Amino acid sequence: MNKEAKEGYINRRNSANKDIARLKKRLQQLVVFRLLSFSVFVLGVYLSFTQGTIFSLILLLGLLAFLFLVKRHKLVKQSLVFQKALKAGLDDELAVMDGALPNLSVYEAELPPRHPFAHDLDLFGANSIFHLLNRCYTIDGKALLAKRISTIDASEPVLQGRQALCKEASKAHEWRLQMRAAGSLLQQTHAAMLALKSWCSAPVHRQAPAWTKLAMYVAPVYSVLAILGAYFGVISISLMLLLFIIPMSLVGSRLKIHNELSNNLGHTKQSLDTLQHLFNAAPQVPNDAPHLKQLADEVVAANKAIKELAGIVEMFDQRNNLLAVIVLNALFVQDLRSERRLMSWLENHGVHLNTWLSILAELEMLSSLGTWAHHVAQESVYPSFDDSVAVQAEQLKHPFMLHSKGVSNAVDLPEFPSFNIITGANMAGKSTYLRTVGCAYVMANTGLPVMATSFVFSAAPLFTSMRTTDSLQEGKSYFLSELERLAQLISMAKQERPMVVLLDEILKGTNSNDKASGSQSFVRQLMKYKVAGMVATHDLSLCSITQDYPKMKNVHFAADIKGDDLSFDYRLKPGVCDTMNATFLMKKLGIIDVEL
Repeated sequence: MNKEAKEGYINRRNSANKDIARLKKRLQQLVVFRLLSFSVFVLGVYLSFTQGTIFSLILLLGLLAFLFLVKRHKLVKQSLVFQKALKAGLDDELAVMDGALPNLSVYEAELPPRHPFAHDLDLFGANSIFHLLNRCYTIDGKALLAKRISTIDASEPVLQGRQALCKEASKAHEWRLQMRAAGSLLQQTHAAMLALKSWCSAPVHRQAPAWTKLAMYVAPVYSVLAILGAYFGVISISLMLLLFIIPMSLVGSRLKIHNELSNNLGHTKQSLDTLQHLFNAAPQVPNDAPHLKQLADEVVAANKAIKELAGIVEMFDQRNNLLAVIVLNALFVQDLRSERRLMSWLENHGVHLNTWLSILAELEMLSSLGTWAHHVAQESVYPSFDDSVAVQAEQLKHPFMLHSKGVSNAVDLPEFPSFNIITGANMAGKSTYLRTVGCAYVMANTGLPVMATSFVFSAAPLFTSMRTTDSLQEGKSYFLSELERLAQLISMAKQERPMVVLLDEILKGTNSNDKASGSQSFVRQLMKYKVAGMVATHDLSLCSITQDYPKMKNVHFAADIKGDDLSFDYRLKPGVCDTMNATFLMKKLGIIDVEL
């Protein structure tokens, strides 16, 4: 565990707590000032009517002060909400560094049913690799991170680019925290986000008539003249009210269109309100992260545009207040103004929204990867790429062993083809070892560091077969499902591309003799192709085929049985395992008679 990172989180949380206390105090002060300014406004109204218009200045000052303080109160409250979100994120990161996964999103990716490795390696769901890495809150961000970890596609230039971005993101501490806090405030449903994308990308079929632009400029002047005329007694108040029928009629002529626009925007308001936080945080990348900053700079324009659209949505939202809609339309033809602003926004920015959201998703993904890289900085290494090497590593650990005294092991698949036959007692660590290698291989492909002292790989396609299950719905037995999985592997191997495979106890669904001959034949078949891999087995007869292949070797995990005590060291050793523990455990648990 990165102790320096943990201390940094603690210090930053202390700073956030101070900011929260300061903002709470400021809010209390603003409440008092608002009350005072409103009192001045009421006093001004009273004096204007009782003592004459000379006191109208008090009325005006009180009103302006009140409006300013209302806006200020809103901004301070937003800052307080953000600081609380920042503090909650820091609490979560500290919990993660202690081995928990609180408030991190569980995600089930839409993967093909026969994905080569995702199910076996626990990439998705609770307590998964995605669960461990994810700091994405947008739907697009989660989907992009899911695609990155479930796709093996890195060439050396791609890997170098990914690692460079990951290194920069791992050092951009404050940026990552701001991104997480902003994302945690996001409130969006998949349907709402799709509606926003569809609405913004649709062509603008109509423009507001030219006369609406003229009305926008004339109406405020017209309204001021009418009010001043009534105020100074040039016209009666009744006539002034009648004069407001004209701007209201202009607005009413486009009421149906305004209602339609308002309804469409209503579905996107919540997404827009919270997206603002992310688009505001995304560009705040430090200057010492040039590759990351270049990407983040592409959403600078988005930040301004999203704020503008949110303001337009807020204008439409005022239509829900009957008094406000009457006053604003009578004085400023507000609906016409909102319509023109919205049409202009769609014309200038609508087609760019999907691109902005894609860049935002990538920044979220990089923030996620950078957070993990920051956590393991003192116990990890960035992998090296070598297309002639399958996988070689020293002191490799599973990512979930960061917080424990987990045992590390080496990996040695030096070329294509090559194979390791892994034997060992039950619970000795065979399956965990396979998943450790698989997870490290996946994380190396994403550009992440892995928990090892060295790691070299080729990023060849990865295939696993560890958790075959039967299917009542499809009428498939366990054995048939396993055979189909192995057939899928052979089909991929025949493409003559290098491939890494991890197999756990193949042909479990048949009898011992059939399993022995079938397993040997299958591994021999794999050695005909450019396949490097490992197969964990309890079938010691499979170990004999290593005599026929110089690029194949036996390794094992042993159990230590002393009297009634059973222990494991979880160390990978050369050779074939000579200790088994099934009978010992059955006796110890009282399943069989100790005398038998």
